[in-house]
Formats: sequence, C-alpha cells, structure tokens
Amino acid sequence: MVEILSAIPLGGSAVRIIGKGLSTGLVRDSVFTAGQLAQLSIRPERPAFDGDATQFPLGIEAQRLGLAYEYDPYFSLS
Repeated sequence: MVEILSAIPLGGSAVRIIGKGLSTGLVRDSVFTAGQLAQLSIRPERPAFDGDATQFPLGIEAQRLGLAYEYDPYFSLS
C-alpha cells in the first residue's frame, strides 16, 4: 500500500505520482498512463462510518459481555 504524496498531470493521459510505501517508508516517483491508472484501486484513509445504526447497540452489548469476566469473576453464574 502506498500513500499518495503528489499527483502531477504531465499532459495527454500521463500522470506523475509521488508516493510513499506505508510499510517500507520508501518514496517512489513514477509516471502512469490512463490505462495504468484505471487498474489502481483507491482506499480511503479511514474506513467509512456508513453501517446500520440499529445494529450498533447490539455490537456494543456484545463487546460488554465479552469483557464482563474481567470485572466480575462470577459473571457466568448470574
């Protein structure tokens, strides 16, 4: 995965992209054609928060029950 630092149009259908590898930290400077750009996938920096809001309380309750044993050693008896 690469973080895009800069994208510079070079005229025609070419674009110069400067990116940094997230795991390696290496900076790369490459020129891509329109066909190569079409093959790339773009992922947002943060995941979208567009889930079903009605399921949120259920997920929170599941997390709470999953951690309840840490606070109450007799939780399973109740």
